[in-house]
Amino acid sequence: FTAKRLFGNRKAVFVLAFCALFLPYLTYLPYYYSDSMSMPFLIGAVYLMVSAFQGDHRKSMCAKLCAAGALVFLGYKVKGSIIILVFTAGFGAIGFAYNTAVDAVNPITKQQYEEYEYPVTHWIMMGLKGLGKYDEHDDYYTRSFHSKQEKQDANVKVIKERVKKYKIDGLYNHMVKKAVWTWQDGTYYISYHNQKPKNDNILMDFLHINGKYNKAFQNYSSALQMFILLMICISALKTLVRPEVDEMLLLKGIVFSAFLFFLLWETRSRYLFNMTPLFILLMVDGMDTAKAFLDSLKKPGKHIAEQTTV
Repeated sequence: FTAKRLFGNRKAVFVLAFCALFLPYLTYLPYYYSDSMSMPFLIGAVYLMVSAFQGDHRKSMCAKLCAAGALVFLGYKVKGSIIILVFTAGFGAIGFAYNTAVDAVNPITKQQYEEYEYPVTHWIMMGLKGLGKYDEHDDYYTRSFHSKQEKQDANVKVIKERVKKYKIDGLYNHMVKKAVWTWQDGTYYISYHNQKPKNDNILMDFLHINGKYNKAFQNYSSALQMFILLMICISALKTLVRPEVDEMLLLKGIVFSAFLFFLLWETRSRYLFNMTPLFILLMVDGMDTAKAFLDSLKKPGKHIAEQTTV
């Protein structure tokens, strides 16, 4: 529905067909993770925002934006990275009201909250180690402290040590490696979950990391991912060359925010899975931009040929 609003019926059908070729939508069906379960909240919020921006009635626009804000904060409770969509005061007000209501009926005591809650510094600390992925030792380290403040102070200490050890050049190289590792994986980390398949069949030969045909699955997924990222870059380049405030700028802002977010946060490609609908929409915009550019190159040639004929 979002594709239809942005591009029309024909390209909406193309998006639907492309989704059938986008294997992560099939491979993640048996796996219940917050990354996939939060996707309807994210794309639902984006649809409502796009619909609101295209509408003419102020009351309808406000209602849709409020509903989008509610979806964002419901999705945030499922997957924290959806907080990236929070960029207006209206969403913040809805989130505050939602959190107040949840706290009023929350069965968790203050003592339990202090003992088990992790501060945000924990995920920043993990994001500074190695490739920035989940680290069991860092998890045990944070868990060893009894209060949230103690956890935070311990995390900040380690963060300072790691940043000091990296220095500027090392930190830059760390972020480059982290970004490449996160964004290049077109399987969105599904191979990790297929290490112990229950059934031995031809499908597992493709999906299992040690399967006979897994290389073909990896190559296909990586090629598709590279194509999507290339089209996203072309779409972003169009915005830099010819800035225009429209619905696509919203999508680009969300994806760019996600890129910056996972440079700092603990990361892995699976965490991007709930944003893949936005990647596909931006891919279509990039394809349109590339086609328009190629057509503009052909027109001068045609014009010269017509003049020569005359």
